Amino acid sequence: MNTHNEKGMIGMTFNELYSAEKKLMKEIDKEKGFTWNKLFKIIKLNALMSSSNTL
Repeated sequence: MNTHNEKGMIGMTFNELYSAEKKLMKEIDKEKGFTWNKLFKIIKLNALMSSSNTL
C-alpha cells in the first residue's frame, strides 16, 4: 500500500495528484458554457481521479 509520500503508479505523489486535481477543478469552474478546452480538462481530471483510485 502506498503512503502519501510514495510515488503512485503514474509517478506522482498523493499531494501532486491532489494539487493537479484542485487546479483542474478551478480551471473548469472558470470557463462558461461548453468549450472543447473545458471538455479536455474534464477528461484529464477524470483520468487523474481514476489513477488516484489505484494508489
